[in-house]
Amino acid sequence: KGFRVDASKHMWPGDLEAIQGLTNDLPSGGRPLFFHEVIDMGGEAISSSEYFGVGKVMEFRYGIKLAECIRGGDFNCLGGIYDQGWGMADGEHAVVFVDNHDNQRGHGGGGGVLTASNNMDGHDDWQYKVASAFMIAHEYGWKRVMSSYYFNDKDQGPPYGAPNCGDGSWVCEHRWSSIMNMAQFANAVVGTGVENWQAAGASLGFSRGNKGFVAMGDLNKEFNTGLPDGEYCDIIHDCQQKIQISGGRGYFSPASADDPVVAICVGCQ
Repeated sequence: KGFRVDASKHMWPGDLEAIQGLTNDLPSGGRPLFFHEVIDMGGEAISSSEYFGVGKVMEFRYGIKLAECIRGGDFNCLGGIYDQGWGMADGEHAVVFVDNHDNQRGHGGGGGVLTASNNMDGHDDWQYKVASAFMIAHEYGWKRVMSSYYFNDKDQGPPYGAPNCGDGSWVCEHRWSSIMNMAQFANAVVGTGVENWQAAGASLGFSRGNKGFVAMGDLNKEFNTGLPDGEYCDIIHDCQQKIQISGGRGYFSPASADDPVVAICVGCQ
């Protein structure tokens, strides 16, 4: 629970700290979460690191690198997603996202990101699902999931009336199984690091310690999972298929042709 602060880059961190200090503690105890929009693409007078003392910061370079790796068909490139050479914020302070309401339209840090809603420039839902699943599964950063509506003009407002997922106007990415169901994976692997990295072309698999394994992209192949032997549910499609792990290895195929993600975790159903 907390606040997203818009355009923090245009405010002195000391002033933000004073404003935040006026807020009440949460009813459950503790302070609210604050994360700040600080568009830092490098080479500017103001850097996102200046705001680490007042909360998390939105890492706009993350989505651009994510898109470059996936569009280029080089999923091994994702192993360096936290790129200090690009000046990215460390994982404790970075709020990461595939796209947001601004940069999916070419605003706020520019374009170049993957979207599931931009009808002007086109969108590739397969790539978007890979990107979102990777973001949620990986250890770097605090994750923010987008939920959009389709647009044919960068200034187009939302459809009239209440959101209605599946009506052809609202995208509702947050309900896609390769995004929504990855929340269970993320919760199951808390406290573990990325291990058993296996990437080739447009396929990738990696574990989070010995608690979970995710495979994505061009699948129908075997991976070394690092997980205990046994039968696991593919949580992406609510256990419609089971993955058998023997000697730490398992064969991963997508349960649906349009869903290029398979995820398993210890104790997940």
